Amino acid sequence: MYDWSNKFNSCLNCSTVRFPYKAKGYCRRCYPLILKLEKIKSWNESFPETWTGYPLSSINLVSKFSLIKKSFIEQYTRRLSTLKRNELKLEGSISGLDLEYKIIEVANLSGTNGSLLFGHDAGAFESHLNQKQRLFIYQKLHSIVETRKWKGIDWYEVFK
Repeated sequence: MYDWSNKFNSCLNCSTVRFPYKAKGYCRRCYPLILKLEKIKSWNESFPETWTGYPLSSINLVSKFSLIKKSFIEQYTRRLSTLKRNELKLEGSISGLDLEYKIIEVANLSGTNGSLLFGHDAGAFESHLNQKQRLFIYQKLHSIVETRKWKGIDWYEVFK
């Protein structure tokens, strides 16, 4: 655990204290995303000087400005929501199904088909592991997942 600001007990977005305080009530994971989201929301198609952070490679896509802005906002908002949901899950009750999904996620990260290997194990996790054991395993697996850096904007999603 890290020392937090005198004004904030935890991150305003994800409620964590597992990561250091950065600024304005946010942890070091959420604050850069919040800043970027604020910049994107301030983009004004009529004023290119507001396009701070607009991908230069997309300048020729000015006709798609609204689409790009909307998708960027959605993706950054979703990322912030994911961080919040993950923190809540790490503190809460873990079911056998939660553990199965986390194992599948880690398996997929390693390049295997996690669903094929570990699908349908939720019942076994539920019956053979108590809540404390499931939470412990889930937290360890999640630490693997969260060390992967977020890839950022998915351009396929922008134009789908």
